[in-house]
Order: sequence, then C-alpha cells, then structure tokens
Amino acid sequence: MGSKAWAQFREFLFIATPIVVAGSLVLGALYETGWLAEMSRPLEPFITGWLGLPAVAGLTLMVGMLRKELALQLLIALAVATAGIAGAELTQLMSATDIAVYALVNALALPCISSVAVFWRRQGAARTLAVVGASVAIALVVGGIAARVLPLLGMG
Repeated sequence: MGSKAWAQFREFLFIATPIVVAGSLVLGALYETGWLAEMSRPLEPFITGWLGLPAVAGLTLMVGMLRKELALQLLIALAVATAGIAGAELTQLMSATDIAVYALVNALALPCISSVAVFWRRQGAARTLAVVGASVAIALVVGGIAARVLPLLGMG
C-alpha cells in the first residue's frame, strides 16, 4: 500500500509541480503586463450576466485552474488592485450571494491543471475532456441558478 501511495505521489509531484510553477510564472507575467485583464474581457458578459459576479471574479475563475487552491487569495489580490484597499474586505466588492456563487462555481468546476494533467495521463484525452467539460458545465449551471435563487431566499 505504501509503495502504491508513493508511486501516485511521485507521479503527481513530477507532473504537477512543473505545471504549477510554470503556470504561476505565466499568471504573474500576465497580471503584471495587463494581459490578464484583456483576456477576461470576452468573459465579462457571461460572468456578470449569467453568474452575476463582478468582472474581477471572472479573472480568478479563469486562472483558478492554474492554482485552484489560491483562487480566493487571487480574488482578494485582484480586488485590491482594482478597488484599492477597500477591496481587501471582500464584502466591499461582492455581496453574500456573489461570494456564495463564486464559491460554488470554484468548488464544482474542474480541478487545477496539474490534477487534469495526471487524469489525462491515466485516463486519456477523451475521458479527460469529457470530465472537464461536464464539470465546467455543471459548475456554471449551478452557479447561474444559485445567482437567481439565493436573492429570493433573502441572501443579499
């Protein structure tokens, strides 16, 4: 059992670590050059229209795939960058409904790219693309429904 766990950990370490490091470097470069904001513009109508989230949340959902575990921290950092220090308190930027929708979409959407890479290697391209597509679709449908139902339940 220990050898199987080590083999899986080793595989994850050698596949995932380079992807996370490279992804972090790319993410940092995109943010510093302003390209990250430009890349999010086509998503704005969907992020704000269907999910009801502020545009800055769309950036973190888009790149959260690179470092899923840091998506909320990225949201706060981008909120500070766009709204000033007031963005440091997330409730200054997003309502309770927005935060719940964001959490739902982020939790249900596909895992980080390193997990996808390991899944791809084990299951192949077709299965991976099916799982990724299904998880993104489910996350977006649930998020859009939540954005409409939560305010009706008094969550503002």
